[in-house]
Amino acid sequence: MTETTTHHHLPMFCDQCEQTAHGTGCSERGVCGKDPDVESLQKVLLYGLKGMAAYKAHARRLGKTDPEVEAFIEEALFATMTNVNPAVWHGPTGKIDARLLGDIARPLPSPVYYVTGPPGMVGAMRGVLEGLGVADDDVRSEEFFGY
Repeated sequence: MTETTTHHHLPMFCDQCEQTAHGTGCSERGVCGKDPDVESLQKVLLYGLKGMAAYKAHARRLGKTDPEVEAFIEEALFATMTNVNPAVWHGPTGKIDARLLGDIARPLPSPVYYVTGPPGMVGAMRGVLEGLGVADDDVRSEEFFGY
């Protein structure tokens, strides 16, 4: 005897990436093309990643690290939060630091930098840009709390 599985879709509300409709969230189908099943699976993945990150932080305090765990968390967050498939993305990935910013911006004639996020992150990125010799007039930033 075979069982038939019936999927009952929950209402979709996806606010996982930078492409969200009207800056709030997508319903029915994502602006990116994501369907409710993928959105639901990605929410489960994000929930699991929060737990992994908590254990990773605790292990680090105890002097233990695992490069495979760190790589998995980074890749899963990147794929979920940006909706970019790492198998087809050929651009840079990883921590945004002075080296990465310099490599990307060096060939540009007059780059303008946009930084948004929590105050600590915005301040740190402004410091990196200042260290690269970027003029304050070439940096636009916005700080926000409580996400």
